Amino acid sequence: MAEKTVDRKSFDLRLAAVSEGTRQEYQNILTNEQIRRAKENKGKPVAISTAERELFLNRATKTVLYGKVDPQRMARDWEAASRNGRPPIGGAQDN
Repeated sequence: MAEKTVDRKSFDLRLAAVSEGTRQEYQNILTNEQIRRAKENKGKPVAISTAERELFLNRATKTVLYGKVDPQRMARDWEAASRNGRPPIGGAQDN
């Protein structure tokens, strides 16, 4: 087995220091990404770099702090709302 790099050891220490909820959310994000990439790779396992793992941990931390937000859905909703201007609040109408 290959020896861990300094970056990976540093990441592992950072991961060990976060809360249990953040660690679980990180594991969910990592597992979902591994599954998605394995499907694209015809069922073969894939390696995920330490830099990507850092991004996943940052996303997990934000999710635990602020709640789940789907950025793709937000972008879609924003585009739909701003296409013809925002509709009146509470269904207000001009007379």
